[in-house]
Amino acid sequence: MNGNPTPVTVSPNPTTTTLSVTPNPSTCGQNVTACATITPAPATTTVPTGTVTFTLPNGQTQIVPVNASGQACLTTTALTTGTLTATYNGDSCFTGSNASTPVTVNRTPTKLTAQPGTIRLRLTPLPEFYIPTLSATLTTTSGMPVAGQPVTFTATTLFGPVNLGTAVTDANGTATIHNAIVPVFAIATPFYTATFPGTSCYTAATDHGILLFIPLPG
Repeated sequence: MNGNPTPVTVSPNPTTTTLSVTPNPSTCGQNVTACATITPAPATTTVPTGTVTFTLPNGQTQIVPVNASGQACLTTTALTTGTLTATYNGDSCFTGSNASTPVTVNRTPTKLTAQPGTIRLRLTPLPEFYIPTLSATLTTTSGMPVAGQPVTFTATTLFGPVNLGTAVTDANGTATIHNAIVPVFAIATPFYTATFPGTSCYTAATDHGILLFIPLPG
């Protein structure tokens, strides 16, 4: 018998990854939890360790450790429609594996409420017609204010639309413009339009507000 060591090869055990996403479909900005469960070969009683890399539909990745139950979970509000992938990176005893699932993230429906406005005449420094204040409030259809979004105000005339200005919604969801100049040919227009163009998270919304012409200086 010689004293040469005998090489020993220990092959890692295979694994299977399953992926669940709750809720699916979801609404943009909603908390969504994705859980990857790492299952070893049937004859193995050891629980896999290591990490799982979650790849979101937008390409962002997040690494989550595997817990004592062989599971890694990620909760996020940044999910978009597409394919979510969970990749188990393996450890010294187990091979890596992965799973993917389609996810659907719906845009949040919105509602825009335009407030009445008045067209006034001012004489200084030069005579001109103007609207002191116009405002519109953007909310979700469930009534939650939507902040930080642009709303454009437009007057409709016989000569076409007149852009009165654009403002960004505040914490209460209200966008307000001040001292919007109105061309003479537009002073008889009975209403204006407030428009939110929508985003990847929110649907577009439009509303019409009353415009009252007051010919007296103010």
